[in-house]
Amino acid sequence: MVPVDGLRELRLFAQYVRLLGAGQRDVGESSALAWAEAYEAVAIVDDQTAVNIARQRGVRVRGTLSLIADGIRQSILDNGEAERLIDDLRAGGARFPCTGSEFIVWARDKELL
Repeated sequence: MVPVDGLRELRLFAQYVRLLGAGQRDVGESSALAWAEAYEAVAIVDDQTAVNIARQRGVRVRGTLSLIADGIRQSILDNGEAERLIDDLRAGGARFPCTGSEFIVWARDKELL
């Protein structure tokens, strides 16, 4: 989570919480989106509802898996590193539509690779 403690950020955070909810994951996404909106930054968000709301508000968003695909395309990560990273993130609670070993096929199907 990023600190969201300025008045503008707190106002935006409250707006996102009203739209997304107050669960642990929702609060994390609300925090990231509020900060990104306040500072015209790109938010890394994977929940589709949060992505849709952010885009409606003009916030630029990227998904974790698209960033990992970028890493492969730019030779920052090899396929094995990407697979391990995805599995590590999943072990930490990330919810993705594929496992690490399924990622390359999934990313090709989504035209990310």
